[in-house]
Amino acid sequence: MSLRILRNALVLAFLLAPLSVSAMPIAALNFTGNPDLQSGGGGNNITRGWDFSPTADISVSSLGIWDRNSDGLVNSHTVAIWDAAGSIVAQTTVASGTVAPLIDRIRYAAITPVELTGGQSYTIGAHFPTVSDFASQTKPPNAVAAAGIVLQSYRVSVGFTKPTGSNLGFSAIGPNFLFTTVVPEPTTALLLGLGLAGLAVLRRHSN
Repeated sequence: MSLRILRNALVLAFLLAPLSVSAMPIAALNFTGNPDLQSGGGGNNITRGWDFSPTADISVSSLGIWDRNSDGLVNSHTVAIWDAAGSIVAQTTVASGTVAPLIDRIRYAAITPVELTGGQSYTIGAHFPTVSDFASQTKPPNAVAAAGIVLQSYRVSVGFTKPTGSNLGFSAIGPNFLFTTVVPEPTTALLLGLGLAGLAVLRRHSN
């Protein structure tokens, strides 16, 4: 194989190499104890949610909402994630009934994966158009964030908008999301550099 062909092959490998890999999706918020301890109506035209910050870049693949009895939602619910500036970065609607897949009492709707930046603050919120569906209001020790997610304040607002009001220290277990941590592969540029260095050695030996 000529040096030119080998060099071109290395460049092509660099261009086609994947940028990252990730594990299986996991839930951002998990529960201990009895989440139904202080369960109440989600609210009438209320958005409930919580602030969080990922410790590293993550990819969000589904947004979901609490289904108290795992028997279906009365209403369809809009669920969204806002960035610190108040812009929506991910949004979907979880259908009423039992159409949406159920995982640990959360019904999820898949979205086009959205990458969130590690160290940045975000807010997830679910809109409750009526009081028909429940949002379990459990004290914070019973709401546990997954590794890689820093759970911050619990929020509430009137209407479908980024929830910014204090929720008095209770976690409105309405919204949740599934995510994977983005794990960079070994730097492709470094591999290419090593390959080119090898080419230089081969060329020197061939002269």
